[in-house]
Amino acid sequence: MVDPRSLFPYRRAVTPRRTALTVLCAGLVLAAGCTPVAPRGLFTVPEGPCADATMLWARGSSMPVRSGEARAAQQRFRDGMAAEAPGLAVGTLELGDLDADGTVDEGGYPAVPGGLMAGLDTRAVPATDLPVIGGFIESVRLGADELASVLGTLHERCPEQVFVVAGISQGAEAVMRGLALLPPHLLDRVAAVHVFGDPGFVVGPWMVAPDTEIPSGHGILGPRRPYVPAPLVPRTTSWCAQFDGVCTGQFWLAVLDAVKECPRFREVPACARRHTDYDYWAFEPAMRAAARSVVSLRG
Repeated sequence: MVDPRSLFPYRRAVTPRRTALTVLCAGLVLAAGCTPVAPRGLFTVPEGPCADATMLWARGSSMPVRSGEARAAQQRFRDGMAAEAPGLAVGTLELGDLDADGTVDEGGYPAVPGGLMAGLDTRAVPATDLPVIGGFIESVRLGADELASVLGTLHERCPEQVFVVAGISQGAEAVMRGLALLPPHLLDRVAAVHVFGDPGFVVGPWMVAPDTEIPSGHGILGPRRPYVPAPLVPRTTSWCAQFDGVCTGQFWLAVLDAVKECPRFREVPACARRHTDYDYWAFEPAMRAAARSVVSLRG
């Protein structure tokens, strides 16, 4: 099996510390309003024939369901499976739109936009959460619950099925928290985890970060520890781009994502390695590696 970490060089980070954004957010807590608790959905998984492998995708903040990124990731996974194991049946699901009708399911993972992130979350865990971004935290909770629920349902229906879990930005945070909710027998069925631009990123053996500096050693939300459940460490890949302010913890880099004409200059690294560019360079090797992991787990 080809390890995607071998495809790109990366630079080791210095000792982790809290980012300036973390300190700033902590100072704003008294000014924040309360964020209402969102309703938990039923997370109804449509009936259908058993797939041999299913990929579950979680979108980033403000991304609509069935976005270009979602379709690109799903297609890359199907392509990878067709190349590596053409006889296997493949399925894909998107958190928040399990019925694939193009609208967010009631009570499903909402992937709240940036404008809805502010608010004091009275249920936040001080050791792991920033309570001043309650809307974001509650959205992530829903995504985590949905991932755990869907994996449990699919496994109950089709015990021989294996899974690939993937998410970008807020979706990366959601699926990683969801994996922490899984019992051991479900962790054993997860063939691969691929996350992109994870705000809870931590420097570790899972990272693919070409030419990337991560001064604090973690993403803008601070280190999420443990980063991933121990059984999944060798099956997890976290992609962090050189000019991604979210996973590198350098919030000022977000200005590059606002430069709309930037994609015209893909030969310039600052226009090809931003938080919004993973579909351009990372999805294909990630999903090809995921397909190999499926084949390996199935024996």
